[in-house]
Amino acid sequence: MSRLIDRPVAVRVKKGLPDSFSFRGQSHQILEIIDQWEESGAWWKGEPSYRIYRVQTADLGVFDLKRYKEEWRLYRIWD
Repeated sequence: MSRLIDRPVAVRVKKGLPDSFSFRGQSHQILEIIDQWEESGAWWKGEPSYRIYRVQTADLGVFDLKRYKEEWRLYRIWD
């Protein structure tokens, strides 16, 4: 199961990929990028596509980070 969050988040990037992020005052070090893919935006509204990174963190959490334009968002938390 997962929970949709879709809120802005501070992400530290290394070599173009997410390396860690901070959410609700907690820092999460990314151990692995499990998967990444491109999704289409709402083309009928003229929205661009965006990239999703599914990551595993040092505290064994699994999160989806969304890169939309120049903004990072914590998109989903997996249980």
